[in-house]
Amino acid sequence: MSVEDQREQPAATQPPLSPDGRYYWDGSQWLPVPVQPYGAPGAAWGPPQQTGTDGLAIASLVLGIVWLGGIGSILAVIFGHIARRRIRRTGQSGRGLALAGLILGYIGFVVAALIIAAIPVAISQNHKAQVANTKARVDIMNVATAEENYLVDNSSYTMNVSDLAGAGFSPDPDTSILLDATANTGIELTDSMAMWPGAAVSGLYFSHPQSQYFVVGRVGQDQVADYAKRKGWTLKEAERWLSSNLAYNPED
Repeated sequence: MSVEDQREQPAATQPPLSPDGRYYWDGSQWLPVPVQPYGAPGAAWGPPQQTGTDGLAIASLVLGIVWLGGIGSILAVIFGHIARRRIRRTGQSGRGLALAGLILGYIGFVVAALIIAAIPVAISQNHKAQVANTKARVDIMNVATAEENYLVDNSSYTMNVSDLAGAGFSPDPDTSILLDATANTGIELTDSMAMWPGAAVSGLYFSHPQSQYFVVGRVGQDQVADYAKRKGWTLKEAERWLSSNLAYNPED
């Protein structure tokens, strides 16, 4: 073909494109725009391919690194998925950045979930520690009070719990109605009616300077029977609890 013929040949015109540039009108119907191989000669149809790195891919990677208490991880995953879809459509670079942002975002999800799961456990452990610390302080205060009162009466300290009980700090059976001591403190009574563990101290403490301790008189069988009725116990059970204060021998 001569140069003259080439000049006379009309230039090829681009058919009408759809708004998104993905289809063209051939005169009777909409057809997909053909995609030419990279580097192929000739004019390409459709919107021009964008160059550079996708901005959302960069944002996904940055937010995945920053984390921001889990918020960054959420945004990293969202931006990463959007970036990957957009890169497939526009041909921009940044697919690896978007993938890295997705991975970091999902790792951030796992870290946030572990932290959220650990918070109730930490709160529970802290509460138990506070309860144990409070009980320890109360025990120390009770023992200290008992020792000081013993000092006032005897001019010396004692390490013997029975000495403190003899000074007026003996367990009161009626406190079982209010205390539920075993469930609340773990303190139990042995068969000989001693408190276990041995460091446990229980009693009624009167710190007024004019207060005096006295020994309660021994009770008769009619009093024990009435007490057992009010407690909902059998007579033998009440006698077992009050064995050290009975004015009679239950075996007679």
